[in-house]
Amino acid sequence: MRNSAKPSRRGATGRTVSLVAVKQVDSKDALIADQLAEIRTLRAALETASRLGQGIGVLRERYGIDENKAFAMLTSTAVARQEELKSVIAHLLTTGDLPEAVPPA
Repeated sequence: MRNSAKPSRRGATGRTVSLVAVKQVDSKDALIADQLAEIRTLRAALETASRLGQGIGVLRERYGIDENKAFAMLTSTAVARQEELKSVIAHLLTTGDLPEAVPPA
């Protein structure tokens, strides 16, 4: 005769826990962890987009240029300094000025 009992293990409380239930919980925990990581990534992307918009706005106001020219100024400064764009924007928003195109030696 076949044993039709489901696989199980002892839980922390000493109770027998179905391995199917454990796998379902583990699967849900992994899904929640993935969703939380995605939320963190999306929040960071929103913050970056907001700061980029602020930086472009500062340059547009100061120099009377359009959005594309302001973005080009930011990116060319970042490339010339071999820095990430977000660092150039942070400097602009903190000091009110673009960093020097060539980093000090």
